[in-house]
Amino acid sequence: MVCLGCGRWDKTDLCRACGATLVEAPDRLLDSDLLVRSCYEHGGAARRLIHAFKYRGSDRAGWLLARALVCLLPPAGVLVPLPRASWRTISYGIDPAFELARRVGSLSGLQVWKGLSPPLYKSGQAGRSRSQRDPPIFWVKSEPPATELILIDDVITTGRTLLRAQQTLAHPTRAARVVMAVTATATRD
Repeated sequence: MVCLGCGRWDKTDLCRACGATLVEAPDRLLDSDLLVRSCYEHGGAARRLIHAFKYRGSDRAGWLLARALVCLLPPAGVLVPLPRASWRTISYGIDPAFELARRVGSLSGLQVWKGLSPPLYKSGQAGRSRSQRDPPIFWVKSEPPATELILIDDVITTGRTLLRAQQTLAHPTRAARVVMAVTATATRD
C-alpha cells in the first residue's frame, strides 16, 4: 500500500511521519452562532489528503477523512453537504462535500439531505485573498427535513460559504435549523 501523504510504501493509509503532521483544528464560531468543527488544520498530510480526494477522487483519502469527521458529529441530525459548482463537479468528476457526507452517513447512520443546489459556474477560491472570495449562491431544491441540520464541507477558509448555506436554509416557516458545521480541514484565517 502507498501512503496517501507522501507516496511511499507503507502498511497503512498514512505512514507514521505523515500522520505526525496532522494537527487537530480548533473549533470556530462564525457570526456568534454557527459552530464549525474541523478535523485537521489545512497543512501537511491533511492538505495532501484533501487534494487527493477533491481533485483526483481518491476513495482511500475520502474514507480516511470520513472516519475522522464521524468523531466530530452530534448523535443526531441530518447531514447537508455544500455542493460544488456544477462545472467544477463535471471537471473533476467529484462533489467532495457530497461524497464526504455519503461516507460519513454510512459510518454514522445519519441521513444525508442533498437539498441545496449550487451555481452552474463559480470561480475557484484557492489562492485568493479574503477580500477576493465571494460566497456562492445556493438554492433550496426541496423542503429540508424538520430536524437539526449539520452542514458538511471539505475545507473552511473564511467561513462565508458555510454562513451563506446557513442563511439559505434559514426561513421562519421551516422547522429545520442548522445547528453546526463540520469540515475535514480548516485553514488559518
